[in-house]
Amino acid sequence: IIAILMAICGVVFYAVSYGQSRSGTIGITLSLISAVASALYRVHLKKVLPEASLSQSALVLTFVSMTMMLFGWSFVLIFSAVGLENLNWDFIPWNTLNIAAAFGFAVSAFTFLGTATSYPLFVANSFVIAIPGNAIVDVAIHH
Repeated sequence: IIAILMAICGVVFYAVSYGQSRSGTIGITLSLISAVASALYRVHLKKVLPEASLSQSALVLTFVSMTMMLFGWSFVLIFSAVGLENLNWDFIPWNTLNIAAAFGFAVSAFTFLGTATSYPLFVANSFVIAIPGNAIVDVAIHH
């Protein structure tokens, strides 16, 4: 519960510091849903597989990835049809997007395997440490 409250406070802090608009409010709502779902997922995973082996963790990660592959693209179509996103395929930076996807996959895989095979507190602490690291890289690149 504390993790969920901290995630909500973080999203609200981010929203207030950068201002809100119509699309910002939708983004904030989706971020809150994501934070709550992530917290519930991690707790449930640890309850269902308290002492998961590496192969069990990999199998569950495979099922999660397959589900995302089968159903995740539908959100892009829905957001495009409703007018929340305007997709112009000619201007999508594919190289940057592919690199970000590879890093996103690595983070998800290590987070999942770390949560399943060790204590979730270790994984949560790594995210706390990663936040200042992201800020340093952001300042170095954009300023």
